[in-house]
Amino acid sequence: MMHAACHYTIKTHQPSQHFFQVSLVIRQPDPQGQIVWLPNWILGSYMIRDFARNIVSLRAKTAQGLLLDVKKLTKNQWQLAPHAGEVILEYEVYAWDLSVRGAHLDQTHGYFNGACLLLAAQGLEQQAHAISLCKPKDVDWRVATTLTQIDIDGDGFGTYQADNYLALIDHPVEMANFTQLSFMSGHTPHRMVITGRHRADTQRLATDLQRICQAAIDFWGDETP
Repeated sequence: MMHAACHYTIKTHQPSQHFFQVSLVIRQPDPQGQIVWLPNWILGSYMIRDFARNIVSLRAKTAQGLLLDVKKLTKNQWQLAPHAGEVILEYEVYAWDLSVRGAHLDQTHGYFNGACLLLAAQGLEQQAHAISLCKPKDVDWRVATTLTQIDIDGDGFGTYQADNYLALIDHPVEMANFTQLSFMSGHTPHRMVITGRHRADTQRLATDLQRICQAAIDFWGDETP
């Protein structure tokens, strides 16, 4: 595992209230006062958005537990009080947006697009990032994501990593008791998950998707990623 400049931990202790609990450990923050920010866009869709409005609480502390002042600079930027050592941010995000651009959490599943959940540490965006997904109690959820696996259990909960911040937020996460379809196109494994009740003919759906993907691969003629 590469050394991560920023390590996020995601918990879902309050699914009925639709809050993700997030902690962010910044190993070597700016000693003059680390700035953190949340995108107001998502990769592939650059309309200006206001994801930061869903952050309902935010606090910062040192590794020893000493609270640090946090100053809001703009609607999506905050600055921590100067500190030379490791800092930890703890915040909650309200998640009640079922679109692919947002985050949604209830008793049936948890989904998030990283752009609306994961604060970026200014100046550290190009360094390695890690994220740990904590397994909720009393549910039989699994994880679906294309993040690089580091240390996970049989259901996919555990630690993942990304080369940098943009790579991190380019991999949405779904946690649920889902149905998974698998197929091969262009010598590359593909997966699709369906969350919630359904009466889909999953074999036919997988076959149709395989043909669609293969047709696109054949049309462009390039190697699949």
